[in-house]
Amino acid sequence: MLKIKRGSVFDEKCDLIVLPCSSSGTVTSWVKREIEQNNLPFPSGLIPFGQVRLLSTEARYTKADFVGYAASVDAKTTRSNLSAIEKIASSLILHCKQNDCSIVNIPLLGTGAGGLDAAAVLEVYEKIIGRESFTLNVFAPDKTTYQNILNETPEHISNTDAQIEHPRVFISYSWKDDSVKNWVFELAHHLCANGVDARLDRFHLRPGMDLPQWMTKRTY
Repeated sequence: MLKIKRGSVFDEKCDLIVLPCSSSGTVTSWVKREIEQNNLPFPSGLIPFGQVRLLSTEARYTKADFVGYAASVDAKTTRSNLSAIEKIASSLILHCKQNDCSIVNIPLLGTGAGGLDAAAVLEVYEKIIGRESFTLNVFAPDKTTYQNILNETPEHISNTDAQIEHPRVFISYSWKDDSVKNWVFELAHHLCANGVDARLDRFHLRPGMDLPQWMTKRTY
């Protein structure tokens, strides 16, 4: 499901937040400031044009489990192209399936320094990701861009912002015995199968994470 939203990718909680960068790993001053203020991990080294460097936030950032640095601008030419955006979108699908990500926040990659048309980038998102089971929140930075996208894109895309989001629940339970654990595990699967984004330790808790901090993050 694809939704168009006005604002910043930092405005709402998600599983994966995607940030734009160049193939040399550089980011804009605004993105750099947000990274520092939100204590996000920053990638080291080059990121090939059209690829994504995906990192765990290790529960240090309360609004997302992962951050993806998308090399949407070629550092050599300082431009972007739709082929690179397609590769990035395909990489995001693979990551979401492997890590049970149900909500992704992404900007209109390549539309700044890369020079791409916002409506064209949105069409790529719809073509590559639009039919996937997870929600892709596409954020337009200002009112003008947002309104132009709504005016230029097909109705089935432009109206998605009004759709009701799948509810998200966090399941806290006793580790008393295996029968309880198995019952809760089946309950979580049942909820997910019926459109509820169930957050369960056996789905989302990864080695090295601090359990109390992870639980606290899920409750607000």
